[in-house]
Amino acid sequence: MLWDRGVHLVFCSSKTAAEQLPISDALGIPVTMIVENGSAIYHWDSPTPEVLGCEVEYIRSVADTVRRETHINLRLLGELEVSLRKSCERAC
Repeated sequence: MLWDRGVHLVFCSSKTAAEQLPISDALGIPVTMIVENGSAIYHWDSPTPEVLGCEVEYIRSVADTVRRETHINLRLLGELEVSLRKSCERAC
């Protein structure tokens, strides 16, 4: 009904596209999605996202360089989550 009246919805969330797609599908209308706190935009009429942030591989390579050159135990959030999960598994 909204789509037929020219109203286009835009989801803006910290959630990933995979998490937002089921909501869009349930509505049954095309939705533009701003995902992961603005790191990418999925336009309803394009299969390819517009990436606004850095690719995770680039961020990981920079973190590796910082670790190597400074000897700082730099951890990315995803690495901390894996470490915590392993610690919890060992403790149980």
